[in-house]
Amino acid sequence: MSLLISEHVQRDIQAACGKAIAQFRNDYPDAEVCGFALYSDGDARTLVPAFNTADHLKRTQAENPEDWQYFKWSPAEWSHEAFGGEHFNDLSRLLWRLADSVGDEDFVQHRNQVFEQCVEALKAIASSVFEGAIFVFSVSDYQSPEDEIAWITTLNTPGQAHEFKTWTMAWG
Repeated sequence: MSLLISEHVQRDIQAACGKAIAQFRNDYPDAEVCGFALYSDGDARTLVPAFNTADHLKRTQAENPEDWQYFKWSPAEWSHEAFGGEHFNDLSRLLWRLADSVGDEDFVQHRNQVFEQCVEALKAIASSVFEGAIFVFSVSDYQSPEDEIAWITTLNTPGQAHEFKTWTMAWG
C-alpha cells in the first residue's frame, strides 16, 4: 500500500467514523458514550464501528462483576455493536479489493498498514469526541496481545492503558 493510499484510507476511516458518530448522537442524544471502537478481521478486509453506553456497561458489569474489564474492553459485548456500520460499506469494499491485490509475501505488511491507519484515524478523532471514553481498535480472528496493548496505549490515557495491559496479561 503506498503512502498516498494509506493517507486516503485514513481519511476515509475518519469520515466514516464521523458519520457513524453523528448518526449515534442524532439517534441517542441522551446516551453517555463510554467507549468507541473500530474492529476489523484478521484479513484486514472489513471495518465496523461499535459504541458502548455508560448505562449498558454498568448493567453488564453488575451482572458479571468477575468479568467487569472484559465488558469494558470488548466491543463485541457493547451496547451498539456495528451501529453505523453502513457508513463503512464502501471502505470495506475498498479494503477487500486491496487485500485481494496483495500477494501472500506482502500480506502481513499490508495488514499491519491497514491496522495502523485504523489506529491513526481513531487517534485523530479521540480527543474531539466522547470525553472520558475509551477508544479501542480490535481484530477478530487475530491474536496479538502486544499489538492490542500498543493500540490501546496509543488511543487512551496512561491509566486506561495500564488497566488494559494488566487485564490482558492476566487474562491472556
